[in-house]
Amino acid sequence: MGIERFFARLKAAGISKIESIGHEEDQQGAIAIIDGPNFAYFIFRRCEARISRIDIGLNVTYAECTTEAIDWLRQLERFGFHIGGIFFDGHLPHSKIETRKSRVKDAAQKLTLYRRAHKAQSELLWHGRIQHADESGFWDAELRRARAKVTIPPFLVSAIVEALLQSEYAQSTFVVPDEAERYCVAAARMACAEDTRMGPAIFSNDSDLVVFDAGPLTRIIHLDGLYETQEEGTKVLRAFVTRPASSASAMGMPDLLELAYQMYRKPKISCAQALSEVKNPRRSLDILDHQEFARNYRLRNEVEHLEVLQRDPNTRRLLNDLDARVSELLQQTMRSGSSIQEEITMFLPVLFEDAERSSCWNVGSMVRELAYTILLRETAHSTFIVKEFKRAGQGLGASTITALGKDDLVERWTLVQALLQLESGQLQNLTDVERWKAITTKTVVWQALTEGRQIPKTGLIVLELRGEPCRSWESVDLAGRYQAAFYSFRMLFQILRYLRRTTGLLSTHPPDEHPDHPIPVIFSHLQTLPTIADFFVSSKGTGKLEQIVKEIVQRTARTAALLPRRSEPPGHQREQTDEQAPHRPRNPEMAKDSTLATDEPHLTGNPYAALAIHSPSVYL
Repeated sequence: MGIERFFARLKAAGISKIESIGHEEDQQGAIAIIDGPNFAYFIFRRCEARISRIDIGLNVTYAECTTEAIDWLRQLERFGFHIGGIFFDGHLPHSKIETRKSRVKDAAQKLTLYRRAHKAQSELLWHGRIQHADESGFWDAELRRARAKVTIPPFLVSAIVEALLQSEYAQSTFVVPDEAERYCVAAARMACAEDTRMGPAIFSNDSDLVVFDAGPLTRIIHLDGLYETQEEGTKVLRAFVTRPASSASAMGMPDLLELAYQMYRKPKISCAQALSEVKNPRRSLDILDHQEFARNYRLRNEVEHLEVLQRDPNTRRLLNDLDARVSELLQQTMRSGSSIQEEITMFLPVLFEDAERSSCWNVGSMVRELAYTILLRETAHSTFIVKEFKRAGQGLGASTITALGKDDLVERWTLVQALLQLESGQLQNLTDVERWKAITTKTVVWQALTEGRQIPKTGLIVLELRGEPCRSWESVDLAGRYQAAFYSFRMLFQILRYLRRTTGLLSTHPPDEHPDHPIPVIFSHLQTLPTIADFFVSSKGTGKLEQIVKEIVQRTARTAALLPRRSEPPGHQREQTDEQAPHRPRNPEMAKDSTLATDEPHLTGNPYAALAIHSPSVYL
């Protein structure tokens, strides 16, 4: 919910104060519970603080962030903590949809302001009005502030989850079917029940955690307030610490809920004034508002769900293998148990992109449409619409995507299969990362051609393949399109894998019995997807990959010129900025059946059939 200036007021009142929380080589074994999303952004800021150079775009790589995350957890263990759980959002409540929309709008506006500020500074440099044409002269304080608000890697949290699941912290990492903070509280309560000597510590920058009943011994440790010092030759870890239960007891209250409510209602009052309001028998109280506020800070069934995740590795794996946005999408389809058509929403990650150009999420839309169609068909959902939210201009855009019908579905399978395949001669001596960079290049180029856009310059493509920093807005735009292409394939893979585990999607089409069927073929390709950190790592590149990519660009351009062009791709409806969905008649072709197969009789009239099935030599 968020309480304005809450932490600052807690500090001013001495409720949150600096304490020593651990000594190096301490063996006390206090349990550390980590708020995953807050932890990810804390790690990113640590990495960015070490970077001396400034570029237009992102300076910190995913690999740097994932390495720093693992190192930081190991360091925390050296100060005597045991990592009890690292929790990540797997679903945000529907009540927060307006908050999500507001965040996308805010991000779009900040991106626009940064773009304008950079453009204005570039014009001053061009006209010789900046005294020092070096980094210190160009990147003045105002431009640096504008840049800092927008240059957060879009897949940061997912990259860190991946790294944790491949580390010694895999058993402590949880993607949960709700907000992470609620499961941090659940874990703290369980820890308090198991150990009455030493309370757990929740590491987070979310001051709202103070309001929950997290157990009598739980401490909330502010991540941004952590620092090391020396005491008698020993390293000591210190931080701002809040002890909600003991603080409430000292003020004669069972918890801090009532204090927080008064501070929520009146953002400018101090803790002392809020306490006075709480103890005033004549205070006015909006019963409904108070109940709604309190409901946000009461656990429901999180403790029971966490116990299931801890003892059931299969359920846990289902969630851990999903990015938060994909998990939210899947949970929406699983909720439908009535005849009422629920609107399925997908908030795409906010990319760092050129605000003066169209959204980079246009790239990969045909892959995502395929993913949505398979998901809705396999779950027999009551609606056939997915509404994608992303940046559009300076604000929020909503694209309404209709699940593909039978004929368009066959065509889409073959197109995606064609994008995923390279010629056998091109595959030799390529790593999975290099192969996927070639595939994303095909996808980016194909999208540009189908939109009637100019193909990206080969020189820019080579720089992107090498992971070079963006030094122009043209390269920022291209980098965003690569991110959109990669993540769209990642979404398709995660959805297919989830359906394979829960519905037996691939069991009806075993690869050995149906070697040409698109589902197992495409799934086999998707299984080689590299991690986010590996795909976006900086490298010098190889001459072989760059030569292959040049061939791909030329071949894709020739092939696209021979195919019929649509003004709109099937299943896609024009982007709306007013967020008003059009009238949606029931799709007669959405009844679940076995038409997912791409049997040869269905290929009649399909312009992509030759690309994907009969003639491997003319793959894109």
